[in-house]
Amino acid sequence: LEANIGEVDPLRHGEKNRVQAIIDRLLLKRKIFFLSELHQLEEILPPGPDPLSSMMEEQVTVDGLAEVVAEEKAENIKWQRCTIQRLGKEKLRKLIHS
Repeated sequence: LEANIGEVDPLRHGEKNRVQAIIDRLLLKRKIFFLSELHQLEEILPPGPDPLSSMMEEQVTVDGLAEVVAEEKAENIKWQRCTIQRLGKEKLRKLIHS
C-alpha cells in the first residue's frame, strides 16, 4: 500500500474514497500467473521475508490447502450448519485434516 497510495491523511476530506479508488484501480490490473512462472514473478517483485515460489508451493500442497480451508471454516463456524457448529472449532479442524 505504501508504494501505491503515498501519504494518507485520515483527517483529509474524502481521503477514504481516494484511497479506495486507488485500490480499486490497482485491483483491476490483476493478472493470473501460472505456477511455472513463479520464478519470473519473484524477479519483478520487491524482496519479502519468504520467497514467493516456496509460499505458493506450500499453499498448493494438499496439507497447505487443508490447513487454509480448516482455518477458514473454523473461524467462520457461525455460518456453518448447526451440526457442524456443534462440533466446535477444534474438532472441525481435525475433521477437515482427516
